[in-house]
Amino acid sequence: SIPRDTVLPIPYADGKYVKIVSWFVNGLRPLLRKDPRAIANLVERERPDVLCLLETRLQEMMVPDFREMLPGYTDHWSCSRVRKGYAGTAVFIRDETLARAARPSLEQLWGEHKRVMT
Repeated sequence: SIPRDTVLPIPYADGKYVKIVSWFVNGLRPLLRKDPRAIANLVERERPDVLCLLETRLQEMMVPDFREMLPGYTDHWSCSRVRKGYAGTAVFIRDETLARAARPSLEQLWGEHKRVMT
């Protein structure tokens, strides 16, 4: 079971909600070796609009192996260019409109270590 905080949702102006799930995976490859369906099971159970995976620890050349991990989601990856196997994030956005709107702002926010700086 994944621990989570209870937060009251705040709707967008159109009355719709966006569900965001964030998970500190501490290495995506070891997680999926241990449980190949870990991410898929989480998405099936929680049905997030946005899934953020933190500390994926992938190199850019490894990302294509994971691109089709979640059909129906648009993926955005950030890998450290400073150190191999260090940091890294992946953001999966279910709604295509959200994916198009989020991409430019995500790319503008990446820091030196490929972390989102806000």
